[in-house]
Amino acid sequence: MIITYLCYLFTYYLFFLIPFSPIMFGAFYLSEQCEGAPVAGLVLKGLVVAILLVYLFVIPWLAHLAARAKVYEDLSFSLAISSALGQIRMHLAFLPVIERFFAFHPEEKDSEETQP
Repeated sequence: MIITYLCYLFTYYLFFLIPFSPIMFGAFYLSEQCEGAPVAGLVLKGLVVAILLVYLFVIPWLAHLAARAKVYEDLSFSLAISSALGQIRMHLAFLPVIERFFAFHPEEKDSEETQP
């Protein structure tokens, strides 16, 4: 069971890492190009640091959640990804600054459905 988990962990890690690679390399390239501009260089270096933090912490955490859902909850590949993204969204909704972007807002029901 642990070998299956580790195989899925590696698979999901690559699955989440590959789409973010062009963003990371592009940010590194732009930060190198903007060395002379103080404001743009500082903003891009901050962007590189933020993307690096995503690389170091969020992608392995997302891969762990998806692999755990796949192996222990016996979900399909896509449902495991959906489950992991939902859990990440739930955790992000508790952060004070960015909670408004990730908070769950149930859709308003029509007034016709609520009346008897």
